[in-house]
Amino acid sequence: RLRVRPAEEAAAEPFSPAMHAEAQVAEKLSKLRESEGFLRVWRALVAAKVPVLVHNGLFDLLFLHDALIGPLPAPCTQFKAAVHAALPEVWDTKLLADQLGAY
Repeated sequence: RLRVRPAEEAAAEPFSPAMHAEAQVAEKLSKLRESEGFLRVWRALVAAKVPVLVHNGLFDLLFLHDALIGPLPAPCTQFKAAVHAALPEVWDTKLLADQLGAY
């Protein structure tokens, strides 16, 4: 049975190391749940294998790789292969505009 303590009694109880550890764990779980949000989006995007449209998105793809896939590989070819494995079709509108002479 749950017993609700009066505020004075709860305030008189010292903050123990165990309570501090529990608070730290709760805070870490909260941060993990917050960061899990975009990971869900990423996983859905990868699973869907739909074309991805970016504008000047190289740095975005570098960041996503580092944050969600793993550390960036030294050779560019390995980075390109990893991105292509996760996102088979990426279109960069800035690159397209540059190639068409629009910029």
